[in-house]
Amino acid sequence: MKPQDVKKEIDQITKNPPATGVYLFGEEEYIKRQMLMAIKEAVINPDFAEFNFDKFWGGDIKDPKEIFDSILALPMMTDRKLVIINDANKLPKNARDFLCDEKIPSSTMLIIESKSDNKKTAVHRNFSKKFHPIGCEVANDKEMNNWAALFARKNNLKMDAKTGAYLVSRVAINLDTLSAELEKFSLYDIEKLDVEIIDKMTANSRSVAIYRFSDCFASRDFRQTVILGNQLFQFGEAGTLLIAYLKTQLFSLLDIKANPYGGGAIYIPRWKLKQYKNWANRWSPTQIRDAISNLADADVFIKSGKMTEKQAVMWAIAKTAGKTRN
Repeated sequence: MKPQDVKKEIDQITKNPPATGVYLFGEEEYIKRQMLMAIKEAVINPDFAEFNFDKFWGGDIKDPKEIFDSILALPMMTDRKLVIINDANKLPKNARDFLCDEKIPSSTMLIIESKSDNKKTAVHRNFSKKFHPIGCEVANDKEMNNWAALFARKNNLKMDAKTGAYLVSRVAINLDTLSAELEKFSLYDIEKLDVEIIDKMTANSRSVAIYRFSDCFASRDFRQTVILGNQLFQFGEAGTLLIAYLKTQLFSLLDIKANPYGGGAIYIPRWKLKQYKNWANRWSPTQIRDAISNLADADVFIKSGKMTEKQAVMWAIAKTAGKTRN
């Protein structure tokens, strides 16, 4: 979703709330929070919020009766009440069936939130059919760039489109991380962001370095992978953790090859799918298999004491790079 699409959905829901309720799904918690805050502010009278607002977590529900009672109860001293069910994908089946089959009273505003990104499940199909569905996702890098521009304006930072795209490629994992980075920049006396400032401000960021490390490996930029790997060891990062990150990237590339249109078993942010597809095209299945084998050997070398953590990780990267040159 683009920022303007989120605003449009919020305006529509707060002015004309759907009769049955809203179903929020997708990977972007930032968008979900914006939706929930706006809906709560529009629906709940703050003077009586204590009596007209209930929140549940699907995984904690043992007896669905408490959800039923909350939804069916009349609001107190106001027209509507708000009921939020987080992690609805973890609800017991009888609770999910109730939500999909029964009529929701007009006096209850129901919000269903799901952490599941699998749109092929019956749960997702049923919730989407019954409630007003909103995909809280960033579809591509262009949308992520739009969010970067919005966060820059909110933090009174000037930033051109090219710099915004570079910032996204450098630090964006999701909207929360992107927002946090721009808030960090706003704490310093910076009027306009440029590439040099971004590099300087993110050079010692552990989280940024980890994701760049694994992304460089996936893109077969082995020289930069080694540089970032050394930096992470200086941060005190564990070699076994770095190996796990690299394995995850390789399995993601395999998943892309098997499911070029997405929707596979491995989690990949939607906005990075195009990038992953480009990376996957640089590897053959044999190269990915050999790289996974190299990382598995490195893990054994660490645990057996045959190599230090740094030696083992660098050995696996070097061997994989050597394979690609043959």
